[in-house]
Amino acid sequence: MKQNHFNELIRPRLKNAYRLLAVFIVFCFSYSSAFAVCDARVQSVNLMSSGVQNQYDVFATSPNGLVQYYEAKVHFSDPTEECSLSLMMSTVEQGYQLTGQGGNSLTFTPYLQSAGSFIQNRHWFAEVSPEQSIFRFQLRYPSQQFGAAGDYTNQLLVQLIPSPAESITVLDEQNHSITASIPPVASISFYGLSQRLYHLDLGRLTTGKSVNIDPNLFIRSTSGYEISFNSDNQGKLRHQSKQDRWDIDYLFSVAGNVIDFTVTGNPLVVSTPQILDGQRLPMSIQIGETENRPGGLYEDEIHIDISASGL
Repeated sequence: MKQNHFNELIRPRLKNAYRLLAVFIVFCFSYSSAFAVCDARVQSVNLMSSGVQNQYDVFATSPNGLVQYYEAKVHFSDPTEECSLSLMMSTVEQGYQLTGQGGNSLTFTPYLQSAGSFIQNRHWFAEVSPEQSIFRFQLRYPSQQFGAAGDYTNQLLVQLIPSPAESITVLDEQNHSITASIPPVASISFYGLSQRLYHLDLGRLTTGKSVNIDPNLFIRSTSGYEISFNSDNQGKLRHQSKQDRWDIDYLFSVAGNVIDFTVTGNPLVVSTPQILDGQRLPMSIQIGETENRPGGLYEDEIHIDISASGL
């Protein structure tokens, strides 16, 4: 009697255990089925358009020296099912910047164009679904950044996740290389002046007189450069009568280098780029023999051109 009674007490408990197990199995099956609806993958990340040949303009006067337009696409296995996931993006190298040789960098600002997207802790989030499977964004590179000519890169990590709150669960991911370049370019001006023509008054001409030219030449170049100098009168001051027999020779020096105007172009070569603050080059003129020259006005015109190496 006692044994039978014990068996009767156990059976209901076992039945309850079976029921709990059955409910647990059904629950797991149901969860897996819902997860299968969101079967998707990162299809592509493409640069749609950018500045000229993806080049950053170091001399840009607009707010940005370069703007890049990107699209990230997600492929859903069943486009008819209702499903919602999230894209999470971040740069592999820390910060919003591309890095070039020598540690130079180009910074950018991400601008998210898709509705509902946002930035949190330097990660970009966007909701995607079969109805809206494309995420659009821009990378804007502010102007007034100056660096050496060359390529600048970083890696963009694109991850597909269930939601921003479940970012540790990565369903798929893809790396995309972000690139931009600074071309070899150079500019030349008179330091502190905006005009391209500078009139220098040498005053009264006497033999051996030396005049330091103020302002200096101001150079900004993303690479090495060459400056060429040409004189209308081949390095001579010509009398107002335009008769070359009254010419007065002079020496024209740039950064301590005497320019020989009898040689066509006669470039001054600088092999290193001038970054950030640029380079100021002092100029001077020394007057030659003035004896037995008639009074009056003497003049010459010097043309200065610059070319960045690598053009």
